[in-house]
Amino acid sequence: MLFWVIGGGGLLGSHLRPALRRHFPQARLWDSTPPHFSWNDARQFASELESAVTLFVAAIRERANGWGVFWCAGKGVMTSDRSILDAEWSGWIRLLELLGRALAMQDRPPLGAIFLASSAGGVYSNNHHVLTEASPAIANTAYGAHKLRMEKALLRWVVDFSNVSVLIGRISSLYGPGQDLEKAQGIISHLSRCAIYRHPVNIYVPLDTRRDYLFAEDCADQIAAGTRRLLAERYRSVTKIFASEELITLARIISVFFRMSKHRPLIVYRQPRASQPISLKFRTQVWRDLENLRRTELATGIRLLHEHQLALFRQGLLPPPR
Repeated sequence: MLFWVIGGGGLLGSHLRPALRRHFPQARLWDSTPPHFSWNDARQFASELESAVTLFVAAIRERANGWGVFWCAGKGVMTSDRSILDAEWSGWIRLLELLGRALAMQDRPPLGAIFLASSAGGVYSNNHHVLTEASPAIANTAYGAHKLRMEKALLRWVVDFSNVSVLIGRISSLYGPGQDLEKAQGIISHLSRCAIYRHPVNIYVPLDTRRDYLFAEDCADQIAAGTRRLLAERYRSVTKIFASEELITLARIISVFFRMSKHRPLIVYRQPRASQPISLKFRTQVWRDLENLRRTELATGIRLLHEHQLALFRQGLLPPPR
């Protein structure tokens, strides 16, 4: 099979590529041209995406053994304004249009799969109970509504393609080596960078705020295993929560950094920017056996992330915190 990871240089995508190699040893990972899209230039991005899809479909025809597209891209975060989200939406819709047009032109298109990385915290952000795939998705942010719109567009699109299966991954708070340090997200990554630079950390939520933190490598392994099952059992569409199912307070994360670095983190408490739920607890009801894959303890995951950022710092490649 031929797999294309869009956003392969990001936190999830960079871990998903090796996970796909582990679970699909005979598959080929396709490298698009250009390797990175011009997300901030709408016209250039549209041209690059059209060219990449054309080349990808040509490669599918040449191999004719099936394909997979994994959308792990995007610049949006919980606090993103509309312009960033609209650009991501345009790219997503354009990808579906181009793929759909190419598939419609084939008499016997091979089996395919599409994975969409969505946000559990975004789509369930206004729900305060234990959250499963059966829970109503109620977003109270533009980011959450944007992710739900992407999900619905994919589910409408796949109806016309009986040979394509869809996996939507609603992912909890992801962390690990490879975080985009220009994005305003990732408290664990931010704490690590501030500890390295001895820079104060601004905290805008109570220390007893509890979230579900999932190590990126564990998440990628579960997605790859889920894709294998999706294709083997020919599901049309599956929506699954990917989470550690363990609630961690912000205070506990800070204490891990204190024990690890032997320095007390410099914490500055600020006025909360917006009202957020104190806790978001997830429990998947779909393919529960996948949850046993590569379970990384919080302290181990934080240490691996911190060592990664220390290595970048020593090479002069770690930007200082803003």
